[in-house]
Amino acid sequence: MSNYATRRRALLWEDRASENALSDQLATLQEDIANRPLLPIVRQRGELATAAAAAVAPLDAARGTCASADTEVDATLDNYKAALSRLLVEADELRMATTWALTTEILTTEQMVEMLAAGKHLYLSVHDWCRRRKGAAGALQQLNGPSAGTADNTSAAVTRNP
Repeated sequence: MSNYATRRRALLWEDRASENALSDQLATLQEDIANRPLLPIVRQRGELATAAAAAVAPLDAARGTCASADTEVDATLDNYKAALSRLLVEADELRMATTWALTTEILTTEQMVEMLAAGKHLYLSVHDWCRRRKGAAGALQQLNGPSAGTADNTSAAVTRNP
């Protein structure tokens, strides 16, 4: 087996191992989101809402508890957001390391140029698609007015992902 094929196979196995590790981390994060501490907080808020509906006097106490629960939920979601952000950074680093290894160790110069040109074409196509979609969402919003919920949601989604 040639050195090229050996390195290609090794890169494939390294990538699979790294991808599996990232997938495991993401699965753990998703399980943590579902299990704790959000689930008990949501249950507690449901119980407080039920109690508040039963009597007006406990309503003020329930509001105070709900406010502290909201703070706890916000803090928990911030932790999950930070963990997810770290996972995305690790995934980007894996993609960059794989691309670097592919271009410097495996591909010929001609193949490297073709890959980079295809990557640039993909980038420009996605950028153009986002620009057209954002323009269409803006035009739809002008036609329907600012109260059209779907145009605002679409425009916001496109703005976050240019």
